[in-house]
Amino acid sequence: MGGEKMSLTAWIITCIVGTGALIFIIGIIYGQLQRPTEEEAAMPLPGDDYILAEERVARGQAAITIDAPPSKVWPYLEQMGQEHAGFYSFDLLERLFGFGIYNTYKLVPEWQDNLQPGFFMRFHKNGIGMEVVEVDKGRYFTMFSDSRKSPRPENRAKGDRFFSPFRNGCFAFTWVFYLTELPGGKTRLLTRADLHFAPRNLFTWLFTGLTQIYPSFIMITGLCRGIKACAEGKKAA
Repeated sequence: MGGEKMSLTAWIITCIVGTGALIFIIGIIYGQLQRPTEEEAAMPLPGDDYILAEERVARGQAAITIDAPPSKVWPYLEQMGQEHAGFYSFDLLERLFGFGIYNTYKLVPEWQDNLQPGFFMRFHKNGIGMEVVEVDKGRYFTMFSDSRKSPRPENRAKGDRFFSPFRNGCFAFTWVFYLTELPGGKTRLLTRADLHFAPRNLFTWLFTGLTQIYPSFIMITGLCRGIKACAEGKKAA
């Protein structure tokens, strides 16, 4: 009986470690495909100061060159969100994990004025998301959420929320999308996300890595590819 229990425990541990290793490997592969240049990784972006360098636990970045001008790219950023066009990524996987996301690859006029300071972009059907804090139309927008701060009253009334998964802990996250116009009618899309959480111990690191850092980086990379395909007219509506 003891041997059976040990075998079950070993099997569970193997599954957890194997899943983590798989996510890590996929993240590395995708990171190589959409990796920003050294100059892009070092350049200051709007929102970098929302989480101080000494508080930042992790930073994820992805970049992609799009064969279309910023004016063709921005409208797809404008309508992102769980309630709207989704995130142009792996929505079947997102629905499998209960996010309730259905991608829309066409431009919808009613969603073309979403990106305003104060707009709460939902990631999950239960209201979890981030608040837009800075917008320069056609160039960039920045989102920021912190479990130590409540959403605006109008967002809170709609059930929008952001919380720490750790009891008596905190969780803060920034996400910026930045467009640079390139010669020849092209665009460079750079996205950066900074993360802070506390407390930090073996459990919180493993939990955050397996449920937040690696899955988010994979989805962000898929998002970049999806936006590229949409802006270039290669994604079926």
